[in-house]
Amino acid sequence: MNMLISALFCIAYGLYYQGQRTYPGFLLWLAATFAAGWAHFFLLSRGVLPTWLSIGATNGFFVLSALLRVDATSRFLCYRKLPPLLYLLPLAVVLACLYFYLALDQIAIRNFITVSLLFLAMLVIASLFVLHSPRTNRLLYYSAALFMLFWAAVIFFRAVCWLFFPEMELFGGVIWQVVPAVATILGDAGFGVLFLLMNNQRAEQELSQANLAKEALILELQEALNSLSTLEGIIPICSHCKSVRDDQGAWKQLEAYVASHADVQFSHGICEQCAEKLYQHESWYEEFRREQQAVRPETVGQG
Repeated sequence: MNMLISALFCIAYGLYYQGQRTYPGFLLWLAATFAAGWAHFFLLSRGVLPTWLSIGATNGFFVLSALLRVDATSRFLCYRKLPPLLYLLPLAVVLACLYFYLALDQIAIRNFITVSLLFLAMLVIASLFVLHSPRTNRLLYYSAALFMLFWAAVIFFRAVCWLFFPEMELFGGVIWQVVPAVATILGDAGFGVLFLLMNNQRAEQELSQANLAKEALILELQEALNSLSTLEGIIPICSHCKSVRDDQGAWKQLEAYVASHADVQFSHGICEQCAEKLYQHESWYEEFRREQQAVRPETVGQG
């Protein structure tokens, strides 16, 4: 059942990745689900495959799946990667489990080693959900954290009871079979759904923010366009006084016409040709010209 659930979620993750926007950690979460599926496969293959292979592969893939989920959650929430050396931990677990099978056959210790690491991984994931939950949807992340804590508590309680009460067989008794199996099924399925919801919620939030930014930009551009006036077409202008005829047929000074159709203002002065034509016989103008002619050579010399 667990292997089937892992396979279905691998397919679902793959289809989601092809058609939807995903974020850092998504492919690692897919890999974690794939590793969990292999762990269940080797667990169910006990009696078919060599026992040492089933024990080592089952525990190693379970720990690898937990590490991948921690790494995926860390990348998804805070864009941080796990140290690569941590990925040697599954190999260490395999060696430890083989020792406690080949040299000292202690199934309770093997189970406690693996479950303890899974328990720690779930605590880390739950803390990441609480500490790095977005403000807009904290309920989803807090719910995921509580879910992880419940899942971790169930499997760890079973491992501790079995370690200190060896008479409780791992695969014996209805309660000891049903409760952990149901917890594992709910854990795999529930957490897979929660992770898809988190990814989808972030995509919707980014889309909403992009739409708001787009609307703000459109409004800003519209205001800018409304503040602009353009001159186009043929403008009737008097060839003598240079007055311009507006759309109502009234003649306006060129400055007034342009100012009413564009965001400009005029400052008035006089060019040298017009000043010579109008004021050449004025004494003040002659004095002004002499001052200008006296200043220009000095400017040229300084250059």
